[in-house]
Amino acid sequence: MHRFVKTTLFVALVAVGLAGCQELTVPNLNNPERERVLSEPQDVEALIAGTWTQVWALWQGGNYPALQLSAIADEFTTTHENWGGWTLSSEPRTRFDNHPEYTYSALAENPYYNTYDALASVHDGLEAILERGIEIEYSGADHTPRTLAFGKFTQGVLLGYLGLLFDRAIIVTENTPIADGDLVREMEFAPYTEVRDSAIASLEEAARIAALNGVRIPGDWVKGADLDTESFIRLINTYIARLMAYTPRTPEERATEVDWERVRQLTVNGLTSDHTVDGGLGVRSTYKQYAQNNDCATCVTYYADYRLIGPADISGRYQEWLATPVAQRTPFEITTPDRRITGPEGPQSDGTYFRYRATSNLKPERGTYHFSRYQFYRFEGNYGVGAGEKLLAISAAEVDLLQAEALYRLGDLQGAAELVNRTRVANGGLPPVTPAGVVESDDCVPRRADGSCGDLWDALVYEKRIETAGGDQIAFFDARGFGLLTSGTFLHLPVPGRELGVYGMPEYSFGGGGEGSAP
Repeated sequence: MHRFVKTTLFVALVAVGLAGCQELTVPNLNNPERERVLSEPQDVEALIAGTWTQVWALWQGGNYPALQLSAIADEFTTTHENWGGWTLSSEPRTRFDNHPEYTYSALAENPYYNTYDALASVHDGLEAILERGIEIEYSGADHTPRTLAFGKFTQGVLLGYLGLLFDRAIIVTENTPIADGDLVREMEFAPYTEVRDSAIASLEEAARIAALNGVRIPGDWVKGADLDTESFIRLINTYIARLMAYTPRTPEERATEVDWERVRQLTVNGLTSDHTVDGGLGVRSTYKQYAQNNDCATCVTYYADYRLIGPADISGRYQEWLATPVAQRTPFEITTPDRRITGPEGPQSDGTYFRYRATSNLKPERGTYHFSRYQFYRFEGNYGVGAGEKLLAISAAEVDLLQAEALYRLGDLQGAAELVNRTRVANGGLPPVTPAGVVESDDCVPRRADGSCGDLWDALVYEKRIETAGGDQIAFFDARGFGLLTSGTFLHLPVPGRELGVYGMPEYSFGGGGEGSAP
């Protein structure tokens, strides 16, 4: 990875003695190698094209924060430490320790610094084109427009990620003077809503450039199939819809502060099929690997949390589990007609997305309420280790269910039900849901905490959780927007304490029942 320009954020960290996994160096802005690369058209193009791998690593490729956020959102569960997975998902929830020396400070530091590292690369490439006038022409064609469009695309996704995860961030674009340390020190942190708006502006600019120039994005840039202009714009629209829906921190914000008509339009013009990446082209998913480790029954480190799959149970055991004091909860077997959870042979048979595990290596002394009999196994152990192994990046089902949520909030219950039923019926083998909700029966799915059959909203939320399980970090963003986070869970992460020290700002944090906590 090229490291030609670092913001003062990175440079100052060296001065305070940052060690460990952050590979940071003081930049030499007169470095002739840097100047050479940023003056060679194809090198500038390669710099921008390479940022997608960094985007993937942030969402799925690293040990932080996808695994921890999944456990915190009660999607998957574990008693193994797994870089803080057990500690941070244990109950009662505690305030996130934002001190630089905290054992799991990387939960905030890794995504923060790695995102800015990628933004610095995008900055350099776009600045070379827009400010220095570099034209990317070779093989008899002008590739400048596609490089610009792709750079604005990854810039938007990266900024959007900061807005999703942190309460505030510094907005870095090609116009940010990151080579001037004094100016960077004077920059102010923008609230997450402004970061989101900046991200959407970059994505909209990417779509505009793509449409105006009819660009085609090479498959090796996105580690998958080539994207023609329409496909690229559909991908951009999907990311904008995601940012709009997933940024809100509370159910109230999600209900009232999102332009759901625009989300509907974006999803109608979004992805119509699964967007995948090729695991043999330099990407893998640690998230999927640890969620569905297939070496042996006792080697699995993450299981499906009962709060994810429990609403499918029709035996009443899930309601009993919920009514039991947390420390006394123990694993139980699910009886359900949802064929994604179990097979038709009963609770101990494997479903199409989850499989039954009679034994595990979970540790009872760390809380049997973390235990589960079921393991996520939708991708049959595939996490991208060989050529031709496709990894799901964004599913068509996610786009459908985002659109269903938009229709529901706009009052089109019939339209929402039809979209929910696409996967509910075809993948789950469940009877269709209606605008009035789940049809009352002895085997209705999903069920509420009191055991009653769910309404249309319950069915939509359940479907979204099951269909997007093991994908990106959606579980956390949806859980906070749907009001499903365990009480005391932080709603977002603070700017890392190490970074606050660089700026001479006091440490702060969220969770544990204080500011920025789920009720």
